[in-house]
Amino acid sequence: MGSSRKRLLGAAVALTALGVGCSDDAKAPFTTPNATMRDALSVLPLAEGTGGDVAITINDYSAAAAAMDVEPPPDDAGPGEARDWIDQLFGGRLDLRLPEFLGGPSLAMPERVESEFGWSPYDIEVSAELTPLGSDGQRFAVLRGDLEWANDADLGDGVGTIGTGDDGQGVEDERTELRPLGRPVRTGARDGLIAAAFATDEIRAWIEGDFDDAGSDARLLSAAERLDAVDAYTANLLRGDFGVDTMNGSVQDADARPEVSLDEPFDALAIGLSGEFAELTSTIVYVFPDQDAAERASSQIDERWRELDLSGLDGTFEIGTIEQRGDAVVVISRVEDGRIAGDVVDVAFAAGLFVHA
Repeated sequence: MGSSRKRLLGAAVALTALGVGCSDDAKAPFTTPNATMRDALSVLPLAEGTGGDVAITINDYSAAAAAMDVEPPPDDAGPGEARDWIDQLFGGRLDLRLPEFLGGPSLAMPERVESEFGWSPYDIEVSAELTPLGSDGQRFAVLRGDLEWANDADLGDGVGTIGTGDDGQGVEDERTELRPLGRPVRTGARDGLIAAAFATDEIRAWIEGDFDDAGSDARLLSAAERLDAVDAYTANLLRGDFGVDTMNGSVQDADARPEVSLDEPFDALAIGLSGEFAELTSTIVYVFPDQDAAERASSQIDERWRELDLSGLDGTFEIGTIEQRGDAVVVISRVEDGRIAGDVVDVAFAAGLFVHA
């Protein structure tokens, strides 16, 4: 597994909700309060040339806050007043993430986000971000909430921009803490959602609804449906090559490869969190080419997970049910917090549970 994919798996405990279809009607559910993972997939465009190999991160901050019983901070809250909310959602308890285009320090300086982008990170209700793997494609983020872009310029057809310059090119004198490379962020809005990307054409196509969405990939859709079945509010979905020697078509460094792997090839992997404060649940989904393959893999996955040595964890992770559901095998466990779930991902990867022969 390449370093970028392992890093995504390490963060895999931070996602939530999306869906299918390319029409305006099909995309509408993501604008409602009870958006699902299927709904979220429907508003994310699959970039051309990715072959469907992508990492998707989804976070429903509103649902997570309700589960943790913490109130979102008021609009004029500073970092101190928002500390409980930040600690519960973005600290060790759930370990959620903001979209990557916002950069790391944005929670600590909401006023700078508002000054540069036009809204506070505290106003984001749900975020969904797609990153192509093994290609030159760039990430695409869709956000829901009380959000409106403070664009520096209008590029036509509803496309705006934060910063100037060509797509993907950094402008040295426009570097900011939110845009350290000085790259302009292309922006758009539709149906109560806003979007951010580094490519003008991708934003324009999204505004017009002229794109193949992530829900059109049957493997991603299957993973999303399994997460919806447990009401996950934060998750990562990965679609790609999980072969121990050939991930994303490149031979991996022998020192980085697990010594063992699963026998049956799988096409997608998803990891999500659900549940309330005292009863968090980790759900891991393997999606196979068909139901027969999932059935063949089920017993080995069960055996390997139950043999996994978790004695070194500084917290609780109790494996519960492991069962085949259609073309997927689903591992459901009780977990103390998102940080522990992330640690388990690292242990499981080293044990070869996220790669196949």
